Amino acid sequence: AEEEARRREAKMHAERVKAEKELEAAARSRADAMASELRIKEHSVELERQQLELERLRAEEQEKLRRLKNREVWFSHLKEQRRHHELPLPSLFYVFTHAT
Repeated sequence: AEEEARRREAKMHAERVKAEKELEAAARSRADAMASELRIKEHSVELERQQLELERLRAEEQEKLRRLKNREVWFSHLKEQRRHHELPLPSLFYVFTHAT
């Protein structure tokens, strides 16, 4: 009977140790999953930041292109006026500072 009691106690101890190890493994797995989720969110935020920066740069380039086209149209218009009315062309400094 004493031997049986020791065997049961040893078996219960082994089951308790096994359950604790499984619990620790589950906790580590959950922590790893949370860390992975956090890295994914950080990466997503960084991608969104880069996308916004790209859109800002694209808008800047569009604005520069629009201004350049306005200058070209204006300069072309001045050349036409000069051709038809023999008006002197303004300086390039004036064209590039006042055309937009």
